[in-house]
Amino acid sequence: MSKLSRRDALKLSLLTGAMPFIRHENVPRLRTDRLRLGVIGVGNRGAANLAAVRHEHVAALCDVDDRYLKNAATQHQGAATFRDYREMLDADLGLDAVVVSTPDHTHAPASMAAMQRGLHCYCEKPLTHSVEEAKAMAQLGKGLVTQMGTQIHAGDNYRRVVELMRSKPIGKVTEVHVWCGKDWSGGRSSAPKPSAPEYLDWKFKGVEINLDDGMEKTLSTLSKYPVTTAVSLSGHIIVARDIAHAKLKEILEAKGEFPDYFKKYPVYYAGPAKTPEGMASGSFGPTTAGRMDPYVDIFQENGASMVMLAKGNRSQQVTDACNKHGGFYLGSAGGPAALLAKEHIKSQEVVDFPELGMEAVWKIRVENFPAFILVDDKGNDFFTQINQCPAH
Repeated sequence: MSKLSRRDALKLSLLTGAMPFIRHENVPRLRTDRLRLGVIGVGNRGAANLAAVRHEHVAALCDVDDRYLKNAATQHQGAATFRDYREMLDADLGLDAVVVSTPDHTHAPASMAAMQRGLHCYCEKPLTHSVEEAKAMAQLGKGLVTQMGTQIHAGDNYRRVVELMRSKPIGKVTEVHVWCGKDWSGGRSSAPKPSAPEYLDWKFKGVEINLDDGMEKTLSTLSKYPVTTAVSLSGHIIVARDIAHAKLKEILEAKGEFPDYFKKYPVYYAGPAKTPEGMASGSFGPTTAGRMDPYVDIFQENGASMVMLAKGNRSQQVTDACNKHGGFYLGSAGGPAALLAKEHIKSQEVVDFPELGMEAVWKIRVENFPAFILVDDKGNDFFTQINQCPAH
């Protein structure tokens, strides 16, 4: 008998109806070597999945909850421990696959990050929160062994039900009723906590960029990382929207160059709200970026808008301009604009066109402002990549 490769063993185990990593005790082993696994999320459901893969080589454990992480580490001594799955995936651990059992909203990001590195992936349900995420995961999963954790749905009983429904013993099924008899909280809601507990590592982490080091260094740093990379911005940012852009274009046409401030710092498409008493600024909600698309090529050609910050997708002309001129578009969250201002904007001032009021050009100073690379200097566009993924 020829020796099965690790990947072939995984595929064969999947075809036989067993989950590739979370295996049943009565499923015979198909290989003698063990998979090197990284387990992302090791509490609650994650603890059950961790127990199910105990026969493999658990090389890495990751959880934001220090209590769960320490408990898992006692069971798998020698496994590297992490609080951030991105750091785990970047570490040189020789992993073959990951098991993702985190809270629902991070299922897709963690799984996609693993598959981008060529790792096989078992992910708990729900697999994603959107069709776009599902399409992206389907694309990344090509050539890899993947499985969504639906637990007992791979068992004989469920398979028999499927066979019965397909044979139509009761005719065409037109209505199905589903219910769940479990009461997870016992009807009680926990009292709100004043702040996050010490054992929970919840704060945003991104590549740290000091915008005051100069545009050249900012662009050089961004160029090292792929689309979707999280970044943490500190320093000064120019804030300008539609009317200000039109004014700045007039200056370019009249004088042949932009003001230095517009070339020195990134531009944030946002509008300020009234500043509450005792705060550095009011909400700075990002504007939908598409309205500034016609300006990008000519602005970047003249050394401005090299790093843009806003929300929403951009047109192809922006991707082409960034590719041609070496620029970037970073995405910011629109919903929590007030929280972002409270936590991350430390000062604000009007630097041009004060007669425009809230539409003037502003300069803000930020600390650890969260954003993501959405369009890079190599022609990659996050939104386009998602839309090109197949539905199945």
